[in-house]
Amino acid sequence: MKKFNCKWFYLLMFLPLLFSCNESDTWINHYEQTAQERTDLRLADFINSQEDLSKFYQMLQISGYDTLLNASQSFTVWVPQNAALEGVDLGDKDKVTEIVKNHIARFTISSSGIESKRVFMIDAKFINFTKSTGNLTFGNKSVVRPDILANNGIIHVIDGYVPYINNIWEHIISADGLDSLSDYMKSKTKLIFNPLLSTIITYNDDGTPIYDSASGFVYSNEILNVIGALDNEDSLYTVLLPDNEAWKSSYSYMECFYKVLPEEGGAKQQKKYIRNNIVQNMVFREKVLVPSEYDSLTTTTGNVFHDPATIFEGASFTEQSNGWSYITDSLKYKPTETFLTEIRVEAENPDTRTLYQSTVSQRSSAGTGFNLSGDKYILVNPSTARNITGVIFKIPNTLSAKYKIYVVFAPLSVTGSADTLVSNLAYALYYNDLNKAGTKGEQKFINITNPDFVTDPHGVTKMYVTDFEFPYSNIIDLEDKETVENNTTVTLWVVNMNTKETTKLTRRMCIDCIILEPVLE
Repeated sequence: MKKFNCKWFYLLMFLPLLFSCNESDTWINHYEQTAQERTDLRLADFINSQEDLSKFYQMLQISGYDTLLNASQSFTVWVPQNAALEGVDLGDKDKVTEIVKNHIARFTISSSGIESKRVFMIDAKFINFTKSTGNLTFGNKSVVRPDILANNGIIHVIDGYVPYINNIWEHIISADGLDSLSDYMKSKTKLIFNPLLSTIITYNDDGTPIYDSASGFVYSNEILNVIGALDNEDSLYTVLLPDNEAWKSSYSYMECFYKVLPEEGGAKQQKKYIRNNIVQNMVFREKVLVPSEYDSLTTTTGNVFHDPATIFEGASFTEQSNGWSYITDSLKYKPTETFLTEIRVEAENPDTRTLYQSTVSQRSSAGTGFNLSGDKYILVNPSTARNITGVIFKIPNTLSAKYKIYVVFAPLSVTGSADTLVSNLAYALYYNDLNKAGTKGEQKFINITNPDFVTDPHGVTKMYVTDFEFPYSNIIDLEDKETVENNTTVTLWVVNMNTKETTKLTRRMCIDCIILEPVLE
């Protein structure tokens, strides 16, 4: 067995060398057919041997990439001539390295068969390598000596260097006048441990793995995870970025809409809501070069702007490596298109309702001829012999703003019944406000009655309840059912005040939805 293992061990050691030689021969044979020049030198050594490329070789030495280009791996290098690099400050190592990395790609890329190819560079940027009407270009720079086949790759000599172009994320954190936006965005970046990318070095006594602390950490930004991967070179976005003045004025305007009770976070939570809201509406997936040509634009978070020409008016345009950015000194969108939107609570959602002396069943209005929200409603039936029947609706995400409150009813005929009886309604609105001492929030309510609160026996009734200005906002994560149930402080009691007038009134009612329409004064 020892001899057998040794024999196979040496054979296995030899195989990579064998295949390496074969791959090298295959590579050389393939590219020699299209090579304009051929050298046995490695990439960095060849560049050093050319007088008109000496400046780029100096830059390779300064950045340390001369060593990489003389390694056994394969690369393609687009090398600018000396004249193109005259303005580069060789004393600025960061700038030199930035330029060098923007001209090197892994693997071999010849001009053979090229029409238009996006080349992934070692700095993670994409640059176009294009052939059109016989002219070969790299990032719009002309290739003057293509396809020089070296020992470990290919060189294309170009007549200018391709500047490093920031992606949108890099632009946000480096551009002048975006400090407020940049500081907030950067504050949301965290280093997260990822065990799938980590190395296990040992296990503790209960079998839990212990990881190498130097591996497995990745950067994550909770804002970018929501609005778009603005740091991803393989994505394409248009962004409308508020400068410091736009940030300040927008923040100031929103403060009155995001008043937060002290026990719910107060000023600190208010600041979080406002800053988060400003960035929610600045990213679009469309390639927006002429905003006035669009009837509407939709943000990556789903908000629709119906007047793109206005919101982009006066903004300064810059092309980035993964899209287009517009910097504006004023966010011109309407509050009702962004943060101060209609609130709609569907009656059929069991997570936002509680029954009072009633039972409900969900019904469909499809095919009935009645236009109801989502083609659904609930039929409310009394569960006791008492006159009063009701449903209590939780209304999450109210701002400290004024709303017109409506409840939408369908007639009993939507159920297929021939009844023309009507429901006589009353309401109670509960909300949070400061106590008399002004120290903490307490639940308050108003009763709302009106003799005209009667449903239409033949059609849909959008019943106006009242105008009400909530003194404090109540922001809720709708994805968390427990939070919706426990933290929603605004509720609307919809009560059927049936009396003994059974010839006219019914204890049953069909509820479609609750609507809160914002009022701007």
